[in-house]
Formats: sequence, C-alpha cells, structure tokens
Amino acid sequence: MEELTTVKKESVRFSRGDETAFPGYAKPVEYMGETRPARWISRQETGWLMKKEDVSAFYGNLCQHLKENPPADSLLWPVDVTSKTDAGFGYVMETYPQAFRPIRDFLDGNEGFTGWPMIVNAALSLTVAFLQLKARGYHYHNLTNDDVLVHNKTGRVRLAGAEYLSRTGKIKLTECSTLMAPKYLLGEREADSRTDEYLLAVLLFELFFQGHPLEGHKTAENPVMTAAKKRECYGKAPVFIYDKADGSNPPVKGIHIGPLGMWAQYPAFLQEQFRKAFSKEALSGEMAGETVEEWYSTLIALRASIAPCSCGRAHFLPSLTGGRGVCPCGNKIEEPAFYWKLEGGKQWYPIIPGGVIYQCQLKEKAEMDVSSQAGMMLRGRGADFCQIQNVMDEPWTVTGDGEEAETVGNLETVLVKGPMSIDTGVGKIVVETAANLENEV
Repeated sequence: MEELTTVKKESVRFSRGDETAFPGYAKPVEYMGETRPARWISRQETGWLMKKEDVSAFYGNLCQHLKENPPADSLLWPVDVTSKTDAGFGYVMETYPQAFRPIRDFLDGNEGFTGWPMIVNAALSLTVAFLQLKARGYHYHNLTNDDVLVHNKTGRVRLAGAEYLSRTGKIKLTECSTLMAPKYLLGEREADSRTDEYLLAVLLFELFFQGHPLEGHKTAENPVMTAAKKRECYGKAPVFIYDKADGSNPPVKGIHIGPLGMWAQYPAFLQEQFRKAFSKEALSGEMAGETVEEWYSTLIALRASIAPCSCGRAHFLPSLTGGRGVCPCGNKIEEPAFYWKLEGGKQWYPIIPGGVIYQCQLKEKAEMDVSSQAGMMLRGRGADFCQIQNVMDEPWTVTGDGEEAETVGNLETVLVKGPMSIDTGVGKIVVETAANLENEV
C-alpha cells in the first residue's frame, strides 16, 4: 500500500506484515518513528456499511475526534487519521500491551478467564467506560466483538471502534452488528443512551456466559443466517434465551455450551438482572431495560460476593448460587457471619476473610475509580472470625454498641463484631450480624 499523508501532515504506511503483533482487527504501522496499532477502514471489505453520500460525514466524525479528548479512559482514541482514498482510510491509535485480546477470542475459546475475579473486573471496567460515555453524551452506532479488548491477566477492558462513536452527529449505517439493540438494528431508532445500555448488557452477558443473549433455538435451526433471518432473530422477534415467560428460544445442548454451563454458576440476583435487561419491554421500542447505573450497583455487589479460598481459588457465596459450599481443595467456603453497608444505604455487603472494602462502596453515587481500597478483611487470630485493616491514609473512628469510640490508624485493624459503626472519613459504615439481619427480614 502506498504511503499516505495524515490530517496532522505526518506520513504513514499500512503494510501487510505480521498482524499477530496486535489484537484482532489492528495492524502495525510506522508512525513518527514508532510502531503503533492502527485500523484500516476498507471500502472493499465493508462496502462502507453506508451509502456513498454518508461516507464524508463518517470520515469527518473520525477527524473531529482528533480535536477532542477521549470521553472514557479505556477508549483507544485516534492519534491521527490518514487522507481518504478510493480504497479506504485508516487511523492510528495509542500503543497498548499485546496482552489485550478481543473478546471474540474468549468467546471462541482461544483465550480463557483465570477465574471469577477477572471476569467481574472486566465487567466493571466495561461498565465504567459506558458511564463515562454517557456523561459525555457519546453513543456507539456500531460495535463488534473485535472492538472490545480484554487484558488476559487482569480483566481490564479497552474499547476501540472510535469510527462508530459520535456525540455531535449521526452515523448512518446500512447494517450493524448483532450486538446492537433490535430497534436500532432495524433502523427504527437512533443511537442514544438506551441503545448504549442495551449494547452494554449484551457485552456483559458475553463476558459472563460466553454466548449471545438472543442466540438459542431460533438461531441454531438456521446455521446459515441470511439477512432476513438475522433481522428476524435479532430485530423483529428477539427472545432472550432465559426468558421465563417465553421458552421458544432456549440454549441448545451441544451448541450453546457457554450459557448452558455458566448460567447456574452465578448468583440469582445477576440472573434476574439479565432477565430485566432482555425482557419483552426491554426488547421493544420502549427499551425499558437496565440503566448503566443499575449495572454498576449490581456488579459492585457481585464483586463483594466472591469468597476467596486459601488455595487461591475464588467462589461466589454458596448461599447465592445453591452451591455445595466446598472448594475443590477440600476447604469449606464459609458463609459470612457479619455484613456491612453504607449508613443510610440499602445494599448489605458480606464481610469475608480475604475480601476488600473499596472506596467506591463508601460513596452514594457511581465512581469511575473502582479499584482503590479502603479496608482489607483479614482472618482474626484464634476464635476471632475477622478483622478489618484500615488501608487508607486517614484514621477511622470505630464505635461499638455501648462502647467508647476508638481510633484505628493506617494499617491498624479492628475486630469485627456487631452492631458497630466505622467512620472512614469518606463514608460511615455500619456492621451487623447475619443473624440480626435474618431476624429483621
């Protein structure tokens, strides 16, 4: 391919070299003396996915991104855009580690998750990105499983497909992926916050269950998905594969291995969240699905439900999944004796040795930083069930029932007992015994 001039008056050449150095869709290019990942938007391969008269607006939207800061920290934002040619055009992105792999690789079994923490971390990372997009008024007009990149160790997510992301204009596509909302896929709805939230729900379902939420019997009986059948299954008459009221599209044994094997392993509250996200109302023109803020709260609670074993494995609490309560190593998975919540809040979180209290849990509104820790849950000495270690810079004020307040400094611990309260300086939490909570119910 010939050398191209960019919008910033630099030179870049797209080669047919070793493309395995970059995930999925990306190609390595030489740009300003460095090898960077870049995407080539080929007219031949895509047919532009749009009418000829809309190509200029599509290209202009991508060039507009160069004038703005990325709306989300995890976005692979354009560094530069090439001139437009008859064959297509390309854009250069910031460099990122090779350890990021397209979610397609995880769905196909070419990559694997190391455990529940990695999957939940990926889901939270993705959700935070959509929170940031919503805050800035950006919407995806298309996205594929090659555009969602997952770090194969940490679960951190990065999003590409910047050419399909817009705030100030509309991108008119003649077709889009089956990740998009039914009414949008049919051309009956513009991209907005609700179509983004549907897209988020589909991606979360893929992360958790390694399959598409609408791909069951209806798609299995049509191994060759024609354009008409695609519109039928994903647009005109979509049915969630685990819809309790409509059993016409269940996952098929031997075909939909991920959903069949993974669904029962998650807590019931997550299953119900997906049933709401893909209910008849959510799939209709009303799109009364789950908001990104609701997904955030659910995922924070899901992360808190993971019980680490001393052998290194992690499990969801058996009481939430109907599990056996025994790790493969032979250790018993203990149910929590204590729970905590933010004072005035509704969500109770289990106190589990090896668990973490995150600073984002100490605030009422969704936080972009979901990894900063406030306290570590440590197994107590002797018969003591658990202690909480302050890992914040500021001291805590701890008050027990009928006891004088005590100060707990950085890296100091407090014995968990209930009822009690802990003022962290960021938020005040209350602790209660599991037995008392059961009595309240």
